[in-house]
Amino acid sequence: RDDLWSYGPAWIAPRADGRALNAASDSVRELLNDGIGYGELYGAGVDVLEALAQADLSRFAQVPTSSVATSTATLVFSAETPLGRVAIGDGDSGVYDPRAPGMDGAWAVLIDLGGNDEYRVPAGGNQSADNSASVLVDLGGDDVYGYVVTPAAGDQGRLPSDAGGRYRTIRPPDLDNGPISLSQVPRQGGARMGVAVLYDIGGGRDHYQSLRLSQGTGVVGVGVLLDEGGDDQYFAEAASQGAAAFGIGLLYDAGGSDVRHAYTMSQGFAFARAAGVVYDLTGDDQYLMDPGDPDVGGDPLYFNAQRPGRANSTLGQGFAFGRRADTTDRAFMSGGVGLLVDADGNDRYEGSVFTQGGGYWFGTGVLADHAGDDTYDGLWYAMAAGAHYAMGALLEGGGDDVYGGALPRVNVTVGGGHDYSAVFLVDEAGNDTYAGARITIGAGNLNGVGVFVDNAGDDLYDARNVYGIGAAGILESFEPGSPRRKVQTIGLFIDAAGHDTYTLNGAAFEGRGDDLSWVAGQNADPEINTIEWGAGVDGEGESSLHAR
Repeated sequence: RDDLWSYGPAWIAPRADGRALNAASDSVRELLNDGIGYGELYGAGVDVLEALAQADLSRFAQVPTSSVATSTATLVFSAETPLGRVAIGDGDSGVYDPRAPGMDGAWAVLIDLGGNDEYRVPAGGNQSADNSASVLVDLGGDDVYGYVVTPAAGDQGRLPSDAGGRYRTIRPPDLDNGPISLSQVPRQGGARMGVAVLYDIGGGRDHYQSLRLSQGTGVVGVGVLLDEGGDDQYFAEAASQGAAAFGIGLLYDAGGSDVRHAYTMSQGFAFARAAGVVYDLTGDDQYLMDPGDPDVGGDPLYFNAQRPGRANSTLGQGFAFGRRADTTDRAFMSGGVGLLVDADGNDRYEGSVFTQGGGYWFGTGVLADHAGDDTYDGLWYAMAAGAHYAMGALLEGGGDDVYGGALPRVNVTVGGGHDYSAVFLVDEAGNDTYAGARITIGAGNLNGVGVFVDNAGDDLYDARNVYGIGAAGILESFEPGSPRRKVQTIGLFIDAAGHDTYTLNGAAFEGRGDDLSWVAGQNADPEINTIEWGAGVDGEGESSLHAR
């Protein structure tokens, strides 16, 4: 149990000593497969949420006498239990600080009756294996959820550190991570070997700030952040905002125009045996994960092999990631399910590499935006893209949307499937603009499948490379008899209505056009060319593939 607590999160939140559970160990494998009662764990999460719903705690909300939290919050009830402290805070605005008398240690339950409060305590986050349940409920106000700041080298331009500090490297960003956070403290619905819930009631304008393992994240646990509405801000660095590994993470926001910012493994992210979910009901929202390219103001903090020093490994916004180990210890772990659902509003999605409805190594990721004029941007493996036996989907319900309009378009975007992956981008309606990279807009590569469907509207399509807009290719040399020569690579493009424009780097794209159909393989080898099934059609009719 102690090893699982200490090293279990390290796959998504690396430790200062670089250690993690030995995935190749038989005992670790048995623990993760059979030694954790996932059914009981998830059932406990359901029990806690049902209890909160049935309690109807909003009826106890009080009207504060002060609007600014300048003094320590007053506890009208406090008791120590084997799980941690159980306490009730009064209805005035106050500060919960672990350095204040009676506020240190782990919290099992904290209910605040109202006011504009500031939380520096990690209530709503499991602080030890014994603190297996932690619930924070705030009954109203414009609240600030944070932590005690401990400045560290590398904080400049980033979130301030806690006592965990930051990683120190002497290598440049094209060879290593930058000064990433080393925080190990779950907060704000951060579950670690247990159940953790933050429930913010009343629709205030709230500010959430943490570093890792927070804001609806579950690691061998169930972590939930529920916010009833208001224009909220969510800031984290990694493994937060609806993220999970061997567990469930959920961030639910019922309304308001919200801003979410992170670097990696956040905003609907799942590692192995996990589901990470973001669900936002309404509002004009921003989902921002730092692009990492200094040329566009990015901060290359999390090393990325595709663009070293010029990107971050986003792994977010409806993305699932597995452990590929064919060149190391062969302890494979299939990715889970990452889901981001935004039901309404004019939203912006920005990421770097591995983002926006995709997967890696048997992971499945979905980004579903039901309505609004939305914008999507990513550098590589973005906007419905997958690699290595994964699945992904970007489902856009309507509105005049822009895909790839601001960041550099590099590779495998807008419905690009690579290496036995299958991805789908379906846009239901609206006059949309698509700026694709290479292996883009309905393209398959290396036995992958990429499907693109736009069901209505007058659309503009521009590809950076001829390998796009209904194209398929292998583009690598495989000897006769290779299994690769027996499996199709499929790229399918369908535009089912409207008057559309097709360009290649801004100029006319020969062979693509309104009311045309085409086929497009990439390889001159006749044996390989027969399994490159690239095709596109622009016409008027029913596609049979819909976003909703």
